Amino acid sequence: MKRIHIVLILVSLIIAACTPKYFKPHHMENMRWIEGKWSATEAGITISESWKFTQRLGFDGINYIVAGKDTLFIERTQIRFGPKSSMVYDAKTGHVNFEASEQLKMVKFSKSSFTFQNQKATRRLTYKKKKGDVLEIEVLEMFDGELNKTKYELFKVNP
Repeated sequence: MKRIHIVLILVSLIIAACTPKYFKPHHMENMRWIEGKWSATEAGITISESWKFTQRLGFDGINYIVAGKDTLFIERTQIRFGPKSSMVYDAKTGHVNFEASEQLKMVKFSKSSFTFQNQKATRRLTYKKKKGDVLEIEVLEMFDGELNKTKYELFKVNP
């Protein structure tokens, strides 16, 4: 269990060393590849994300997990500029009453991927554009000293 904590600390330090000291408005422009609708279905369960870019504000998103006609999960998301020229990811989950989750701060950025992480480095979210309009999403979370990794791919939906 201590090994996992040491690995997370080392990974956090490496990511921090690669993190730009500040973000500029053109960085949001470089992230516009995420704009649009993305979806994948497996075993009757559909995962969908939809992102819209608004100049000078950032991105607004909505994410769903649906089984048949039943919505199992809904999340409203935003990518915005945060304090001290940072970039943050906010999510609100729920059907009727939305609950805000912990804000994630961008820790890594390139033209084809970006990573957000919470302050304690116990949750990390990475979006990566792959060839052929494929979006790979990876979620790393620490629960009870165990590192859980979820990775899935969504495909661009034509308008």
